[in-house]
Amino acid sequence: MNATRGNRSFFWNTLPAILWPILIFGASSIPAEEIPHSQIFYYDKALHAGVFGVFCFLMYRALTLRTPPVKEGKAMLYSVLASILYGATDELHQFFVPGRTPEIYDLVADGVGALICITILFIVHRIRRTPSPQ
Repeated sequence: MNATRGNRSFFWNTLPAILWPILIFGASSIPAEEIPHSQIFYYDKALHAGVFGVFCFLMYRALTLRTPPVKEGKAMLYSVLASILYGATDELHQFFVPGRTPEIYDLVADGVGALICITILFIVHRIRRTPSPQ
């Protein structure tokens, strides 16, 4: 392990991908009657897509910046799959939270958020690889 990718690498690149799902779990553990009423919660599916898009990005980042890095295509696939699988476990978890219910459309929104994230990453990487005309 070289000095620039040592412990700093774990804390900077991997720890966010571990802490984000813990934050999601904490938020989905709040009973329905304790959730504050706010306009943002009217956009529940957009919120799901955004939260799981961020999770997908953090997973991708952790996989591609680790030593040795996971190849870009595999990292994209693994990140989307991890986001969808975690979304499914999150919905199952809500079955046990008072006043909360699992919803298939929440899981769909989670997957859409992950796919939007990966699509953006794919486009950015494609643009970066395109040689500039000289």
